[in-house]
Amino acid sequence: MFGGYMAIPKGIRNKNPLNVEYNPANNWDGQTGQSGRFATFKTSRYGIRAGAKLLRNYQQLYGLSTIQEIVNKWAPSFENNTGAYIDHVAQQMESSPAEYLPLNDDAVLGQLVAAMIKHENGINPYSDEDIQEAIAII
Repeated sequence: MFGGYMAIPKGIRNKNPLNVEYNPANNWDGQTGQSGRFATFKTSRYGIRAGAKLLRNYQQLYGLSTIQEIVNKWAPSFENNTGAYIDHVAQQMESSPAEYLPLNDDAVLGQLVAAMIKHENGINPYSDEDIQEAIAII
C-alpha cells in the first residue's frame, strides 16, 4: 500500500497483465516498448492478446496441454513458486493440474488467461468479455 492506496501491479500498469517478457524478435501488435524485462502495450487488449497467443502456441508448437505443463514453461521454478502457481490456476479453473486443456477453444483459453492474470497480479480487473475480445483478435 502507498498512501492508503494499493499500488497498481506492474502487469496492469504495463497493459501486459500476463507479464509477457519483452523480446525484440516479437514485434507484438500494440507493443510500445518495455519496462525492465517485460513488454509494454498501448492497451490491455493487446497485452492480453499477446499472452493468449503465446499460450495457444505452447499447445500448438510444443504439445503442452495441461495447467501443469503450461505453467511450468510460463513460470519456471528457478524464478517462481511454480507449484503454488499451478495450484492457484487449477483452483481458479476448477480443474485438475493434469487435465487436458483444449486451448483452441476460446472459452477454455479465456478461463486459463483469467486465472493466470489473477495469479500474476493478485487481481483480475478484466471481464470475461474483455478477455474474449482480446482472444478474438489473435
